[in-house]
Amino acid sequence: MELQIFFSVFAIIFIGELPDKTALATVMMASRGKPAAVFTGVALAFIVQSLVAIAFGGVIGLLPEKWVHTLAGALFIGFAAHMWHAHHKEKHEKEKKPKLSARTTFWATLWKAFAVIFIAEWGDITQLATASLAARYHE
Repeated sequence: MELQIFFSVFAIIFIGELPDKTALATVMMASRGKPAAVFTGVALAFIVQSLVAIAFGGVIGLLPEKWVHTLAGALFIGFAAHMWHAHHKEKHEKEKKPKLSARTTFWATLWKAFAVIFIAEWGDITQLATASLAARYHE
């Protein structure tokens, strides 16, 4: 049973990450140099985010189902309103392109990659899937 859960979770998360914004961000960062540093930073960010999702999933699994559904609905509406507001605000601001130095060190690249993915993964569909699978299987 545990092996079946492992492969099911792996397949769900793998398929969910393929078209994800973090995959595109990783490709863009790696194409600008120091792919090993980018890989290491991204891997660390995914490990930390997965541990956070599993911990939250464990807590969610202990709560009454009605509370979880109510909170999930309220969060969905709240985040949708926030994204709508942020989208309209962005339209009126100038787009700034970050400048990357060719002399960036391995550690600076690693931490930048970690920060980009760590921040981008908050509330991501695969993080939510990880949390809900942890809550469901209590594993």
